[in-house]
Amino acid sequence: MSKKRFGNELHPLYYTWLTIKQRCDNPKHASYKNYGARGITRAEEFSDFKVFAAYLESLDGYADRERLGLTLDRIGGSLGYVPGNLRWATRTTQTINSRKRRTSKATYLGIGLNTTKKKWSARICNGNERIFAGNFDSEIEALKARNAYIIEHGLPHAIQKIK
Repeated sequence: MSKKRFGNELHPLYYTWLTIKQRCDNPKHASYKNYGARGITRAEEFSDFKVFAAYLESLDGYADRERLGLTLDRIGGSLGYVPGNLRWATRTTQTINSRKRRTSKATYLGIGLNTTKKKWSARICNGNERIFAGNFDSEIEALKARNAYIIEHGLPHAIQKIK
């Protein structure tokens, strides 16, 4: 017996919509803790797949998303899937827009403690490339080196201020 199809599952955005719905609304979904449990929601109007798809198709980059490797990104990481907070973005843009890992001992994004060497390391993700800017005795030295690398190479990453 074949599975009954309604047509939406053939649309290229259907599984994006379905995944967002699950991450935001289903406590049993593996990613719910990073989305729904954190208060990341989706706009009520996006309950209707056709409204969701029409909105994403109207955003800049939709037509070129496959050729340019663009995927859906939330501009404000703590905000939900709502009109005005969505865009088509590159992997680099999404990495720049990401939050610091909860398990990180570091204060700053891109800085980590190398427990083996007992040094602070500075890293920058740029597209599929991971740039290692060195190991340092202090977290502040690592941050300064990371910021200097970003400035020197004209990368689009934010310069982080010392807290």
